This record gives sequence, structure tokens and C-alpha cells, in this order.
Amino acid sequence: MLRIIASLPLRLKIFLGLILASIAVILPASYSANEYRRAVQPISGILTQSLANQRSDLMTTIATSSQLALRTLANDPLLIFSINGFAVAQQSSEFQIKGMFQRILNADPSIRQMRFLNTFGRALVSVPSTSDESDIEFPVINDYLRPSAATSGRLYVGPLRGTDAPELTYAIAVRGQETSLGYLVMRIDPSGSADPLLPSLYSSLRPQILETGTIIFYLLRSDGTVESPFAEIIGSASDAAQRARTLLAGETSSAREYVSPIINRSVTGYIIPLTALNRTLVAEAQLIRLGVEEDTGRFLLTLGVLVIGSLLLLIFVGGFFETLVIQPMKRLLAMSFRAARGERITIPTNAPTDEVGSVMRSIGALTTLARQDITALEARVEERTRDIQATRDIGAILSNIRDVDTILRRVVDLIRERFESIYHAQVFLVDPTRQWAVLRASTGEPGKMLLERGHRLAVGSVSVIGRTTSEAQPTIARDTSRDAVHRMNELLPETRAELALPLRAAEGVIGALDLQSKRVDVFSDQDIVLFQSIADQLTIALTNAQLFQESQTRLIEIEQLNRRLLGEAWRGYANTRQRAVGGGNQIVPKEEAWSDIQRQAVETKTLVERLIGDNMTFAVPVMLRDQVFGAVEWTVPQISYNENTRLLAWELAGRLAVSADNARLLEQSQRFAARERMVSDITNKLVQQANVEAVLQTAIRELGVALRVPQASIRLATTTAVSESAEPETPTASD
Repeated sequence: MLRIIASLPLRLKIFLGLILASIAVILPASYSANEYRRAVQPISGILTQSLANQRSDLMTTIATSSQLALRTLANDPLLIFSINGFAVAQQSSEFQIKGMFQRILNADPSIRQMRFLNTFGRALVSVPSTSDESDIEFPVINDYLRPSAATSGRLYVGPLRGTDAPELTYAIAVRGQETSLGYLVMRIDPSGSADPLLPSLYSSLRPQILETGTIIFYLLRSDGTVESPFAEIIGSASDAAQRARTLLAGETSSAREYVSPIINRSVTGYIIPLTALNRTLVAEAQLIRLGVEEDTGRFLLTLGVLVIGSLLLLIFVGGFFETLVIQPMKRLLAMSFRAARGERITIPTNAPTDEVGSVMRSIGALTTLARQDITALEARVEERTRDIQATRDIGAILSNIRDVDTILRRVVDLIRERFESIYHAQVFLVDPTRQWAVLRASTGEPGKMLLERGHRLAVGSVSVIGRTTSEAQPTIARDTSRDAVHRMNELLPETRAELALPLRAAEGVIGALDLQSKRVDVFSDQDIVLFQSIADQLTIALTNAQLFQESQTRLIEIEQLNRRLLGEAWRGYANTRQRAVGGGNQIVPKEEAWSDIQRQAVETKTLVERLIGDNMTFAVPVMLRDQVFGAVEWTVPQISYNENTRLLAWELAGRLAVSADNARLLEQSQRFAARERMVSDITNKLVQQANVEAVLQTAIRELGVALRVPQASIRLATTTAVSESAEPETPTASD
């Protein structure tokens, strides 16, 4: 039987359990309520409820009046402005706040004191003032003055305190734009001593004495504390608090029978929550008789039997749910946790055949599939990580190579080594005519043979390379046996899939990276993106290598040109200096001729040394940009000649070369400046002449002076005269 019930659907089992539990609760409760209504005198319950509602409305009205004034003041913009300016203008802000407090005190005589506390609980303003500047000992600091309570905007209602001068405290947070500014604290007189004619909280708690008994009133706080100036607790305070907390289990107004926390015996009462005071009002009919003793005993005996029967029935229902629902659900929950941790799940052989068993089997199947997916995903992630790392390594290697041929060889070899699916890789570059894609690098023995015979494919031809180089897009042949674009190569018969990626530069496609595999449909979309990134890196490396080679060529050409110009400049300068010193064609004096050691240093471009007696004579060439235009010779004692001396000589020769070249440039610029001044002066004198004869005379005279010649002449002739006579003579001026 139990096995049949265990196989029922879970919903039906829960429904049956709920029916049993409902029967176990409803029947005893209905019977007890019926007996209660018959045993209790109706007039007492109606009277207690009526007085409780009356007192509740009165206490709510009294509390709401004071709380409304406190809430209104807490939201007053003038108060918030005064509090914000308290740190800047304390006296002015304190005066304004005290004025607001005093107006509230004047309007309600039951209010004893108004205070403003900062966020640390220190009293900043108090009306009337007291010697106590802090409310640290006050429970409002420990309970209400918390960020969560303060930001919620609820009102704190403190306990009733004192006997000679009782008081009740309200507190509320004053909020600025973003943070709490402090707290308003209001202390009121609950006894109504300021005006005995007005109703007060204490007057609302006075007991109602009737002919049939007495109805007392008291307040219960959420912690079970009893508050009333007219009721004294009989028994221990802890037991009374426990009974009060049991009494507070109800959330709405209700009439019930319970053990009174005041007199510690069963009574009939009415309970009303007072939201304004955060308390519960209890009205007890303590001395109203329930009936004759025989009826009471019979009622209690019947109720006890029903309660025991209900407990036994509930125990049976609990065992029913524990065996047939809770335990299978616990096993299912444990399986779910193991599945979430990725552990292997084994379905028990005695698993039920209901929905729980079906869920167990489904979790087992899902766990198996999930582990398979995780394993495949991990393998895929590992492969993708390896591919990305290989791409990074290839990019790092290519960035350090500056030779085009080396780059091409390295990239195909690295692709072949790092990617297992690639068995052949090669690179084609477009020739300058942009008509052919020429093979420049290839792997393996077939690659060597293709390079030796100058393998090439036409741009735009029916092949993956031709299409890629013409369209500048990746071209893939997933199955070469059925793809019309693939062009079979007799040296690569094992190719089953081919992928060509364009090498795209700023000026267009400069080539293609060709990858071939032995497996059909091996290139996925992710692989195309990955290999295209390698192709882009290869393009950048090729471009950089070409730019580097071009720059190196330009640097070499510039350096050679500079050396040639520098040599020509110094030879011209030396000839000019020689003519200036020798006076034209005269021979340089013997003392100015070069020594053998100097000539040898110039010819070898190295330091030349010679030991003569105790002295060391050495010569260092004077060079600038690998051009030798002199030599310096020193003679020093052999004992002081060492490596430092040679280094110093080289340094001085280098400084001399730079200084001499700077002096040459300066002298040359000075000659150019003098020549320009001379030309400018002659031009100015020619401009000042009024006729051709004067211009010619001035020109011949100034040219003779400038060139330092004893005689000069100017001849003018027409073109016709020159063509008719080989020696036209038309003298116009001479000097």
C-alpha cells in the first residue's frame, strides 16, 4: 500500500497531506469555538470589544496629534536650512530652531521638551534647556539612530518612563538632500498633568469597573513589556513577558482567551494593534464569570481530548510527508548540489517512479551531457588558447625580422609547426605588373620544387590564390574534391581543404597566405579570423621590412653623398689654401711637406707610431665621415706613452676634424657673403649711371678691380654679326 502511495504524483500526495492537516486543525478549532461561544457570556465580549475600540481610537488621536507636529517640523525647509547653517552661524541657527520648538510647546501643553540631536546623539538645541547635553544613555541611540532606521523615515516611540513625572519620547530623523542631518526628539507628558480636563494616554488606560466585574487596559510592547500605571504584575516579570509575547502573535484585532500576563490566569480579552504608538492595546475582562463549574470542567476535558487527538493526527501527517515527500526531495536536492559542483551522479536503484524520480533521472542525464559539453568546451578553449598564443608568438618573431625573404620563410615554417591541422603553408606576392602572384616561400620538399620552377598564378585566375589576390577577400575550399575554385597541384595531392588569405596593404593586395590541410572542412569561421590576423601581421612585417630596407639604402646613399661632397669640399679648400699660401703656382715650402708617418696614417686611416731613441712619434689621421683630410703628429717620451695617450690623441684628432670643418664652413660662408656684397656694390654703381657708355665704363672698371687684373675689355655684338664673322669686333669699352 505504501509503495502504491509513493508512486502517486507529487501534487496528489501534497494535496492529500493538506486535506489531512486541514481536517486535523479545522474540526478541533470549530468544536472549540462552538463550545467557547456557548460558555462565555456574550455581553462581556461585546462590552470588552466596544471599550477597547473606544480607548484605541482615543489613544490613536492623542498620539497622532503630537506626532503630526513632530513630522511637520522635521520636513520644514526653514528647520533644515537652519540645521545646515548650524556649523557656520551657530547662534543664529540655534535662535531660529528654539523659536520653532517654543511655538510647538505653546500649542500643545502635553509636550514637555523639544530637542535636536546630531548624528552622534549629542544634543545641540533643547527647549527648555537642561544640564544634560547628550542622549547617549537613551535607547533611541541604540535602537533608532541607525542608518537603516533613519533613512526609512519611520517614527521612533520610546518606552513609558517615570512614576512621579512620567514621560514618553518620540524621535524622527531630519533628512537633508542625501544624508541624515540629525534627529528631533519630543518628550510628552502621558499623564495629562498639564491639563487634567483633557484626555491623555493615562486616562485612556484607566480600568472600567462594572457590576459584573472589572475590565482593565494595558499596553504591550514588541518585546513583551507591559506598560500601564494602573496594573501590577502578579508573578515574575520574565513569565509575564513570555505570556505577553505569546499574546502578541496575532497581527490583527481579535477577541481571545489567554493566560493574562497581569494576574497569571485564564481570562477573556480583546487585542487591538496601535500603529501610532508601536504597541498593542489589551482589554481584559478579569472578573466576569464564565458559567457554572461543571460546564467549565466539561469544556476543558473535551478540549483536551480534541487537542491530544489533533496532535496525534498531525504527527501521523508529519510522518507521511517525511517519508513520502521530504526524504525524496532531500535526495533530489543532494543530487542537484552534486550536479552543480560537476560531480558524477548515480541514480539509486530504489528511486521512486513519481515526478521526483523522473527529476532525478533527468538531472543524471543532464549532468552526463553537461560533463561531455564541459570536456569538449575545455578542449576547444585549450585549442583556441594555443592558437592565440601561437599567433602572438608569430607576431613577436616577425616584429624582430627586417629581411623580407627571412620573414616569409619564418612565417610559413612557424604556421606549419604551431598548427597541427596545417600540413602545407606558402606565401605568394604580387609582382610589380600586378598580373601574377609569384610564390616566394613554401614549406617541405614540394615547396622547394615549386620555388625552383618559379611557380606563379595569374591574378584573377580560377584558383583560391587568383580570387583572393583579385577580390582582396579570404577564399576557402572546404572540400577540394567538390570545390570548383580549387586548382589541383600534382606536388600536393593530399590537400583536402585550402584557405587563402589576402595580404592587404594601403596600396592594395600585395600577396596571399595559402594554407592547406589533409582534412575536409577543417577551417571554421574562427580559424579564418585567426589566420587573417596572422596574414595582417605578415603584411605589416613585410611593409616594415621593405621600408627598413629602403631607408637603409637611402641612408647609405646619403652617407656616400655626404662623404663625397665633404671630400670634394676639402680638396677644393686645400687647393685654394695652397694657391693662397704659394702665390699661384709656387711649390709648398719643404717645411710644410707631409712626413712619412703622417702620409702613412692618412693612407691607412689608423694610428701609426714609430720609436726613435727614447721618444715615441705617432700620427693620428684627422677624419670626418670616413673622409681623411689631414694628420696630426706627436712626439712624446716613451715612458709616458700608453693607451690613454692614444685615446686622447684620437679624441683630439676627432675634435680637430669637427673644428676644422666648422672653420671651413665659416670661412666659405664669409667668402660667399663678401662676394654677395661685392656684387651688390657693383650693381648699385651700375644703376646710378645714366647712359650705356657710362654703364660699360663703370662695369669694366669695377670688374677689373674685383678680379685684380691689369686690363679688361667688354665687346658687344649682334647675333647676325656673330654668325657672319667668326671674330666679330665691336669694342665698346676697355680699361
